[in-house]
Amino acid sequence: KEHTARWFYLRGSLRADLQDLAGAIRDFETAFSVWPTPTNMAIKPLQDLYRKAGDTRALQAFDERVERLRPPRR
Repeated sequence: KEHTARWFYLRGSLRADLQDLAGAIRDFETAFSVWPTPTNMAIKPLQDLYRKAGDTRALQAFDERVERLRPPRR
C-alpha cells in the first residue's frame, strides 16, 4: 500500500508543480486513501492545497480524518 500511495503522491506533486490543483488534490487524496496513516507523506501538501484553494470545509474534514487515525493522547 505504501508504494501505491507514494506513486499517487509523486503524481500529485507533479500536478501541483504544473498548477493542476484539482488533479493534485485528487492524487493526494488517493494517496491518503490507499494508505491511511498519520505518517502518509501526502498529508501536508494536501492541507496546503486546500488552504491555497480556500476550501476550508475540505481542509477541516480532512484534518478530522487524519486526527481519527492518531493514537489517543494521554
